[in-house]
Amino acid sequence: MEVFDEERLERSLRKLPAWKRVAFMALLGARMLPNYRRYSAESGFGDVSVLEETLDAAWTWIESGRLPANATALLEACDRQDPDPEKSTHPYTWPAVDAACVAAMTLTAIVDPGQLPLTDPASVARDSVDSFVQQLLVHDANTPGYQEAVLGHPLMQRELRQQREDLEMLEKLREDRQTVGRELRAIAAARTSGSLDG
Repeated sequence: MEVFDEERLERSLRKLPAWKRVAFMALLGARMLPNYRRYSAESGFGDVSVLEETLDAAWTWIESGRLPANATALLEACDRQDPDPEKSTHPYTWPAVDAACVAAMTLTAIVDPGQLPLTDPASVARDSVDSFVQQLLVHDANTPGYQEAVLGHPLMQRELRQQREDLEMLEKLREDRQTVGRELRAIAAARTSGSLDG
């Protein structure tokens, strides 16, 4: 069974060059975009293209090392895409908040690399699935075996497995940054299902 080991993840990420760390975050963000897209389409709130443009800017930096001129504006725009959980009862409200958060974290890791812990985006992605699975299970959290049921749920196992596999892929890639960046962007674009799609 897959588990989320934050200390091991941090050690692994620290061994990677900065552009591969950002690529790991951008891959997380790409899996979360469909969650935001669904929330926005069904609720009428938000603009998924802002998150797409933010992740696009990160992919450009991954490939070229060039910092996007509009990075600050993109970060501010991401903040405005957060739904208000107190005003929305849609089941994808928190996943939408999390998707906007991870997009912003990915760009922040380029603009101000020391501002957030390396594992924060992966934790948010995991927590997003965790909360959604808890809604699906609709059990009392104090029920014996509840946490094991959440961890063992297929959505959670898929998320944790994908995080592990993405990290292992990044560790093995040896080609130049530009080539790898283009390949990784294509991999992210080809993943059309979101982290909450069953």
